Amino acid sequence: MMQWVEEIFRHCDTTYTNDDGVLVTSIYVDGSIKDATPMVADYGDLLPFANHFGFESITRHQIERSKSYIQSGLFKYDDKIELFFNHDWLLGLLDLYRQTQDRHFLELAIDGSEFIEKNFFCRDILIDEVADKFSWKNSLAAASPFNGGYVELWVDLYRFTGERKFLALAERAASGWATHRDFLRDGIFCRSHSIRFPIVNALGKKLSTMKSRLFKDNTNTVWSYLELYTETKDVHWRRVIEQWLGGFERSFWNQGKTALMVDYKGLAYNFSLKAAFSSIDLLCDLAYNEIKMADCRRMAEAIASCWLEDQWDNGLFAEVYNGNQSHLDANVDMAVALYKLSYITDKPEYQSAAQQTSKAVIKYHWTENGYCNAVDQAGEIVDTEIKIKYQGLLTKLALLGDDVAEVYQDKNTFDLLRDR
Repeated sequence: MMQWVEEIFRHCDTTYTNDDGVLVTSIYVDGSIKDATPMVADYGDLLPFANHFGFESITRHQIERSKSYIQSGLFKYDDKIELFFNHDWLLGLLDLYRQTQDRHFLELAIDGSEFIEKNFFCRDILIDEVADKFSWKNSLAAASPFNGGYVELWVDLYRFTGERKFLALAERAASGWATHRDFLRDGIFCRSHSIRFPIVNALGKKLSTMKSRLFKDNTNTVWSYLELYTETKDVHWRRVIEQWLGGFERSFWNQGKTALMVDYKGLAYNFSLKAAFSSIDLLCDLAYNEIKMADCRRMAEAIASCWLEDQWDNGLFAEVYNGNQSHLDANVDMAVALYKLSYITDKPEYQSAAQQTSKAVIKYHWTENGYCNAVDQAGEIVDTEIKIKYQGLLTKLALLGDDVAEVYQDKNTFDLLRDR
C-alpha cells in the first residue's frame, strides 16, 4: 500500500474525530476542528475506500458510533432528513455491502429506501424535504434534479435483492424527471421551486438567476438513466439520455469550455473544473456503453483540449478556467476523467496528463494533518481547510494503475471511481 494512503486512514482514527470518535466534516491544517458536523452524510466518500484498502475497523467503528444520527436508515441532523444529505450515505452502504456481503449494510439501505418511498415522492418526483403542512416552505415541495441520483440507488438494490419493487421505484422516479415540462422543452434537468404548485414554480423562476446546474443536478441524474438502461435494456431510457445529450450540447458544452450553470436567458456561466471533469467522465461512460459514441468522444475531447491548455506547469488545474487556485477534489476527479478518456480514445496523452495531475495533487496539497483544499500556482496554500471526505476521495488516485482499461474492466475499481 502507498504510504500516503495509509497516512490518510491513520488520521481517521485520531486527527479527524470528535470526542465521541465520530469523524467530523473538516479541520484546519493545524489540526483544530473547523466544522464539527458529523460526517455521516458523506460516509460514502470515505468508508468504502477505507474498507478497500484494509482499514475495515474504521468502517465498523464509524457505523457503530453514528447510530444516534440514523433514523429509518437515513441521516438525520438538526431534526431534519433531507435527500441531499443521504445520497452518498446510502450509496456508500451499498458499496460496503458489495465489498463485504454484510447484510447489515444492505438492510440499512433498504430501510432508508422505504422511508424515501413513503415520504419524498410528489407526483412521481422526489422532493428535497418531507412536506410539512406546518411549514409554508416545505409545503411547496421543492425538488432538485440532484434527487434523480436515487434512481441509481434503487437499481443497485434491485441488483442485490432481485426484488422488482426496487426497479419499479427506479422507473417511477426516472419517469418523473423525464416527463417534466422543462426537460421536454430544453433537454436538461432544471430545479423546481414547487412541484405541488405550478404557479409558485413559475414565480420562482422569474425571481431566480440559475435555471440549471450541470454538476450533480444533471450528471447524477443521467448516470442514473444509464444504470437503468444498462439493467433493463429498455430503449426508452436510451432515448432520454440521447435527448439530454442534445440539451447538454446546446446549453452547457460551449465548444469545450463547459459551463457549470445556465440562466433563464439561456446564457452559460461559471466555467469550472467541476463542470469539465464531470462532463468528460459522463461522456466517456456513455461512449463506453455505445450511446452516441462519436458525439460523446467529440465533446469529451473538446473539453479536455480546452482544459489541458489551461493546465498549470506544476500539473494542477485551476478550480475555474484561467483561475489562480486549485481545488483538491476537482483535480482528483479530473485525473480519473482523463484516464477514462485515454481508454475511450486510445490516446496515451490523456493518461500522461492525468498522471502529472495525480503527482501534483499529492505533492502540493499535502500538509502534516492531511491534504488542504486549495493551493496556488506556486504550490502555496490558499485555503487552510482540510475536508475529511476529500481525504477518502483522494485515494482514488491509488486505483489508477498503468493499464487504463482497468477503470472499466474491473468492477470494483469502476464503482469506487464513480463521482456522485
